[in-house]
Order: sequence, then C-alpha cells, then structure tokens
Amino acid sequence: MPTIDPIERGLIQSIGTLVRKRRQELGLSLGKLAELSQVSRGMLSLVESGKAAPSIALLWKISKAIRLPLSSLMEFSKEEFPKIFRKEDSSENSVEENQYVIRPLLHEETRFQTRLFEIRLLPGVAKTFITKVQSKQRQNLFLQSGALRLKVGGKWFDLQEGDSMTFLGKDLQELANLGEKDSYLIWSSSLSDD
Repeated sequence: MPTIDPIERGLIQSIGTLVRKRRQELGLSLGKLAELSQVSRGMLSLVESGKAAPSIALLWKISKAIRLPLSSLMEFSKEEFPKIFRKEDSSENSVEENQYVIRPLLHEETRFQTRLFEIRLLPGVAKTFITKVQSKQRQNLFLQSGALRLKVGGKWFDLQEGDSMTFLGKDLQELANLGEKDSYLIWSSSLSDD
C-alpha cells in the first residue's frame, strides 16, 4: 500500500471533518446525505473518517448536497495558535516493568505525522526491536544526558550526552543504556521525505 504524503493526508482528514460537521449542522443522517448527493453511504463514511481520497467529481456531488462551495472543501481547517501542552496534561507511560518511561512533549500532530517524546532509560536496560515500522518513519534522537548504544541497520553506534542521530524506524534493531545513570532522550518521529 503506497504511503500518502502528509500534506495530502491532512487535506483528506480536513475534508472529512468539514463534511461531517456540515452534515451534522444540517441535521442530515449519513443515509440522507447519501440520497441527496447520490454517493453511497459507505463512501461517505470513508470520506468523513479521512480513510478515502475523494475525487473532484465526488466532492462536487457532496458539496452540492451540503450547500457549500467546492473550494471550501479543499482548504485546511483553521488551527488556533499558539498551542500550549502543559506538563501535567501529558502522562508518563512506564514500559516493561518501569525499565523505561515515555512522555509525549507535544500534542499529536496528525496532519503532518510528527510526534515528540521524552524517554528515560534506566541503567543497564537494553531493548531489542523487531520493527514493523513503515520505512518512511524518520526517527530523530537527541541524547540529553547519559550514554547510549544503538544498533541501526546492522551497525553499532555509541552516543554521548549532547549527541543526536537520525535514522529510519525500520532500521532500529537495539537500544541500550550502558551507563551507570539514567539516560534521557528527546525522540521525534515523522514521515521521511525519501
């Protein structure tokens, strides 16, 4: 299955959200909108959930039925800025009997598929990865404190405090804290341009 460009994915999700919101404003059921637009209920459901990339012809039928200009369906939804994500609003997740702790640092930005985490890895902890991550998932790691050893693409890399590294998620095989104190990492994950 081909990977969808993050901007295209954002537009598809924005269209779906706008169609659902407008349908609800008009008090239309999915079945009634299907009847008015002459688009199947199943396809409308896929469009509203952002799981289908509708054609211009399909969008035209939907826009007529919900009484909106076609062009308004093809704009990104307006985001409110600035956004603040308070530390108390993010929850730490302990993994594998508290051997490492993960805390999200930003709201999940689904439009651009970017995630940012703080990770604390206890001394002596090694984690083996059997990755099924998409090849397009670019990982960016910054070691705030501690020492880290990673096996990426069959090669070992040692990182010291202040070092950073970028790699594709599918290539990560092992991660280990070989130091005697906790290692703190900032880890971001996003779609690659490759």
